[in-house]
Amino acid sequence: MSPPRIAICLRGKCLDKNIHWETGNEKKTDYLNTLNSIKDNIINCNPEYKFDIYLHGWIENLSDIEKIQKDFNPYTSKLEKQIDFSPYYKKIKNYQEILKSRFSHLHGEGSHSYEDINFFGYFNNIFSFAYSVSNSLKLVDQSINYDFIINTRYDIRLLQQIKISNLNRNNTYIDDTGASHSKLFYGDFMHIAIPEKSLLWINFFDSLHNDIFAKKDYENWCKEIKSTSKTGRLDHGIYSPQMIYAYFSQKHTTHDNVVKNIRSGLFRY
Repeated sequence: MSPPRIAICLRGKCLDKNIHWETGNEKKTDYLNTLNSIKDNIINCNPEYKFDIYLHGWIENLSDIEKIQKDFNPYTSKLEKQIDFSPYYKKIKNYQEILKSRFSHLHGEGSHSYEDINFFGYFNNIFSFAYSVSNSLKLVDQSINYDFIINTRYDIRLLQQIKISNLNRNNTYIDDTGASHSKLFYGDFMHIAIPEKSLLWINFFDSLHNDIFAKKDYENWCKEIKSTSKTGRLDHGIYSPQMIYAYFSQKHTTHDNVVKNIRSGLFRY
């Protein structure tokens, strides 16, 4: 009898430079610490399961693909240089208002000029993030009957072991954000669910065009969330990636039985 199988999908910056959202400084992401954390806290402590790794990732040099493939030994991968998404975001008419909303908690009202539509690389980062989430899940071989799909990123740092046999298939498991964070930080670090729930995120990238920018429904949803929330951080602007992620999760996925108990953080480079 073959062992039960789990898919691990990684997305985002794999071996590439990223612009820090607060300072504008470039930093280099490197996947090796995350790979070791996943091995120690998921793969090696669940020997009764077979794990298939799927990679979508942005890399600076295509010559690094062979090394990444050797390190991860993925079932399937798509590693590519960062795409310029300007054909998508240059169509956004109210971009200055969006940028002011996004960065007002950092800069204050009117203290910065937002004439540059891609201020701090912001819009390209949003589309890049959503594209990689969707494409990492598009890679999953749907002919395989996976028990769970784990979706995560290349800078995750797990602070606990995750025992797959203890997971309930009716639940969706996400990172434990703690009381100080907004309840809208929905699975940005890690998201574990059965395939029927996880594969709905294939549509995440397309939702940017259909649901988010210049859409009153999205604005009204964000305002309602912020007005009814009594605790947690809500000052990061309605167009933060976390808000967009949370909106999609509540409008387009099965959002009940969400368990926030995965203790994790990020490796800072």
